[in-house]
Amino acid sequence: MVPKNNNQESKALPSPTTEAEEREELQKVTENAQDVLLKANSIFPFMLFPDTISVSRMKVTITRRVFFGVADVISLQLDDILNVEVDTGPYFGSLRIFTRIYGSQPLHINALSRKSAVEIKRLIEGHLIAHNQNIETSQMQKHELVTLLMRLGSDAKMS
Repeated sequence: MVPKNNNQESKALPSPTTEAEEREELQKVTENAQDVLLKANSIFPFMLFPDTISVSRMKVTITRRVFFGVADVISLQLDDILNVEVDTGPYFGSLRIFTRIYGSQPLHINALSRKSAVEIKRLIEGHLIAHNQNIETSQMQKHELVTLLMRLGSDAKMS
């Protein structure tokens, strides 16, 4: 019987983290989660209570307003988003977001400006591609990240 080498076992195990390190890591994640990269509102005359969609570094939040001071807020992690589609006209656009959570029924965000709808779609798709490629974006500056994700998520035929 060969005795086990304790040095090899200790190298395989992760080093324990202190409470202060865990708190610092949680603070970094919280700051990143609240860093809104792009936000768009549906246009007022067409929506009496305008909806809002915001894209942060870690999630997409959709706020549907149904009355004064009343809203339905949906937060989606990037892992839960499968696809984003945009419909555009000369002035307005709408988004459809397909998720793992809602099955085959997409989430609709209507009456956005054309520019906002296209930008949100590009940003989310760029986010999804970067996330699927395991690209770390938490250390990037906000402006640089938005620019790169938009380029990554843009389609050749969209203007």
